[in-house]
Amino acid sequence: MDGGAGILKPKRVRSAVAISERVATEAGQLGERLIQGVEFYMNIENKKNFGEILKEVRIKNGDSFRTLADKINIVFSYIDKVEKGIRPINKEMFSRLLNVYPLDKKKLMVAYTFEVFPENAIKDLDLLKDSNDYEFIYKFLFENLSAEEKKNLLKNMYDRLEVDCYKNGTYEKNKEKLNLIKSKIDKLK
Repeated sequence: MDGGAGILKPKRVRSAVAISERVATEAGQLGERLIQGVEFYMNIENKKNFGEILKEVRIKNGDSFRTLADKINIVFSYIDKVEKGIRPINKEMFSRLLNVYPLDKKKLMVAYTFEVFPENAIKDLDLLKDSNDYEFIYKFLFENLSAEEKKNLLKNMYDRLEVDCYKNGTYEKNKEKLNLIKSKIDKLK
C-alpha cells in the first residue's frame, strides 16, 4: 500500500490522486480565468471609479485632456470633470472612448459597468460565468473536502498557475494578481 509498482493503492487514495490529477489538469485552463476574475474583482476591492480608470488609460496612451477631447469631439473640461468624479460619463462619450482606446476596451467596460450598475446587480449579472462547467467542477471538488484540504488544493492550483505564468512569460505581467491570490489563500483558515 505504499504506492510502489504492482501494489494497489486503497480506493480512497486512488480517488484523492485522481482528483488531484484532474485539478492539476484543470488548473492550467482555469489559471487565465482566475486571473481575469481577480482583475475583475480588484476593481470592486480597490473601488476605482470610472474617472480614475479613464485617467490611467488616457495618460498611458499619452493623451492630454485637449487631445482626447479632439479625438472624441467633446469639451476637454467635461473629461476633467468625469475623471475627478464630478460628472458622470454619458453613453455617447463612453462609446467614443471605446473607439479611441480599443486596447483598453475591457478595462473601460468593466469600470463603466461598476459606474452604472449597483454592486449587487453586478454580482447578479455574473459576468465571469461562461458556458463551461468550471464552476460545477469547482463546487464538486471542494464540496467534500475539509477546510485544510481546500486550502492545500488551492495552494497546489496557485503553484501550478505560477509555474504556467513563468513558462508562458507572463509572470511579471500577472505578478500583482498572483500576489493577491496568494495572500487570499494564505488568509484562509
